[in-house]
Amino acid sequence: MEQHVDNDKNVVDEANLELTSISQRFTDNYYNLNDNGFYKLYHDIKLVCTMLIHYFNPGTRNYQIVDKFYKFASELILRECYNVGVQLT
Repeated sequence: MEQHVDNDKNVVDEANLELTSISQRFTDNYYNLNDNGFYKLYHDIKLVCTMLIHYFNPGTRNYQIVDKFYKFASELILRECYNVGVQLT
């Protein structure tokens, strides 16, 4: 991503980026339960949060929001795995 942003962290060549969203992946049934769907969802959330958190200075409001979202989402996925009897391996 660094090659696609300027010094102010604004995207400079958005037309050349191939983007997708977690919402789009849900629509495309990418997170199918029979095909490691929970792990794929967890991996995508982890990837997005890891990328986002590097753009914010530690301790700032945005940094804290990303950190809290990651912790919340991870715990929620683990709880749902437990509820439906899925193991992340």
